[in-house]
Formats: sequence, C-alpha cells, structure tokens
Amino acid sequence: MPQWMTPRIFWLSFLNATVCTAIPMWMVMRGIEIIGSSRAAQLGLVGPLSTVALAVAILGEPLTLAMVGGTMFVLVGTWLIRR
Repeated sequence: MPQWMTPRIFWLSFLNATVCTAIPMWMVMRGIEIIGSSRAAQLGLVGPLSTVALAVAILGEPLTLAMVGGTMFVLVGTWLIRR
C-alpha cells in the first residue's frame, strides 16, 4: 500500500462521501417526494442566486456583467419552464 494511504485518508474519504454526497442527495430526494418536483425545482433556484449574493457580500468578489447575465439566464429559464 502506498505511503500516503493512511487510515486518516480513508476516514476523511468516508466522511466526505457520506456527509457531502449521500446525505445531501437523500435530503433532496426526500424533499422532492414531500413537496413535489416542480416546487423543488423552483426552490433549487435559490442555490445559484445565493451563491452569487454571498460571493459578492462575503468574499468581496466584484459583481460582473457575466454574473448578472448568468443570473438573468437562470431566472428567465425558470420563468419560461414555469409558464
């Protein structure tokens, strides 16, 4: 076994796989089951918008035209699908 493959690496990999992948995916699937797919898709819109807002507010990133354009693209796409 290579020297870098320590028990800590395996533990952290397991933790990442469960806490960052399996549990959030289960929560999304459960949410879709409870509120329905169309409402879950609408709530999914919050993710990209909040990412842009937090990047600007907390990280101090500049709000670029590309970010605004991408945000508008997502909003218009969601609105079109909703119609």
